[in-house]
Amino acid sequence: MPVMGTVKFQQFFRAAASLHVDRNDLKRYTDFVDDKIYDLILIGKRRQRQI
Repeated sequence: MPVMGTVKFQQFFRAAASLHVDRNDLKRYTDFVDDKIYDLILIGKRRQRQI
């Protein structure tokens, strides 16, 4: 489930950088963020095992 809806996502990028985005952009963005969060979780678990 996305953190922000499509309309808010579009408004944010339009206001921040004059970019026009659509639902596909939102999907790619949320996939990217999810991947990075997962990476951080893995790093945290590995670090925890080292302590």
